[in-house]
Amino acid sequence: AYLDDVWMSADRGESWRRISDPKYPPRFKPRRGHAATMDSERVMMFILGGFCGNSCEERYLNDWWSSNGGDIWHSMGVFVPAKWSPRHGHAAVMTKADDLIVIGGHDGR
Repeated sequence: AYLDDVWMSADRGESWRRISDPKYPPRFKPRRGHAATMDSERVMMFILGGFCGNSCEERYLNDWWSSNGGDIWHSMGVFVPAKWSPRHGHAAVMTKADDLIVIGGHDGR
């Protein structure tokens, strides 16, 4: 099964705690092969696209989500729908000027 949980370590991986909670919907669909990056100030994190298999109407995703703590997520596609095609296995980076760049991946074709 694909997962949508989020975990955090504050001690460089010595211990982990789950910070996602079902009481804070909505959250991104369970997935794999997504990309994740942080803004240039390391405040906001982003999850982009991925593959959710047979559990989704569209198996390949082009949604994007943001969070500043990992517990509450916001669908950015509500404000600015992604113009890039659905994909998984891609990469994403954020430039110093906060330009979000999505690179490559696979679209199932």
